[in-house]
Parts: sequence; structure tokens; C-alpha cells
Amino acid sequence: MESSPTFQARFAAFCGELAESLSFNRSVGQIYGLLYLSPDPLSLSDIAETLAMSKGNASLNLRLLEEWGAVHPVSKSGTRQDYYQVNDDLQGIAIRRIQEGIVKRLDHAERALEGLKVDYKSAGVADPSGVVKNRLNKTGLFAKRIRRALKLIPRLSLFIGLGTR
Repeated sequence: MESSPTFQARFAAFCGELAESLSFNRSVGQIYGLLYLSPDPLSLSDIAETLAMSKGNASLNLRLLEEWGAVHPVSKSGTRQDYYQVNDDLQGIAIRRIQEGIVKRLDHAERALEGLKVDYKSAGVADPSGVVKNRLNKTGLFAKRIRRALKLIPRLSLFIGLGTR
């Protein structure tokens, strides 16, 4: 059963609102939603026209979705236009995005923490009992534990029956 254009547009709008509520760009959600329900790959022109957005906006957000592994380009014989097809593994995409987001934040936190440790040493902070030094080290160990735990998320999702392997 093929989805009607009106229903596809409503679903794309829903996905845009959902994306926005999760702090993503609305257009990213709309494009993904449109492609998710589409039985055939869609061209950049089709996507932009259906969603009433500029080709530039659609192209920019398609590139982002490609980076995430959420869509991939496909070719159609007889045309030079770019066509896109969705990766419908919602769980895999979500897990990857969560992991990447946390890793990015951990990288930032660990760099900041290293800077604080340097400042601690060079500033001669009064810490006779070593509480500050100990807590800085504990914070660094916590970040490392989170990084190790992130590697377990895909395995855990398989274990609890969410995996699609």
C-alpha cells in the first residue's frame, strides 16, 4: 500500500516536530520522515518540493542525515539527479546518535578537566588534605567509565531483545 502525499506530509511534519523536541533541526526530521514512508528513493527536487523547503536547505540536511547513516544516495538509470533512500534501522541510528553525542560531550569535558588539572598544579591551590586533587581524579575516572559503558549499549540492546541483528 502506497502512502498518500497528504499522509506523507503529515508524517513528515510529525517527524519534524519530534526531531525539534529532541533538539534536532526540524528539517532533518521532516526529510527523514518523508523518506521513511516513501517506497521509492526520492530526488533532492522531490524532497524540497514536497516539504516546501529550498533545495539548499534540503541538501544541507540530507548531507547531515548521510553522515549519521540515516539516508544514503542511490542512482537511478537515465537521470543524473541525486536520489535518496532511508536507512530504516531506527534503533541503530538512535544508538549511534546517542553514542556520538555523549562521546562529543565527554571529549569536551575531558579536555576541560585536563585544563583544570594543569591550572590546579600551576596555581598552587591550597589542598593540604588532597580533596581537590582526589575529586579531579575521580571525575576523570567517571568519564572513562562512561566511555567504556557506551561500548556496551549495542550489545545490551541485543540482550534485552531490541536488536535487529
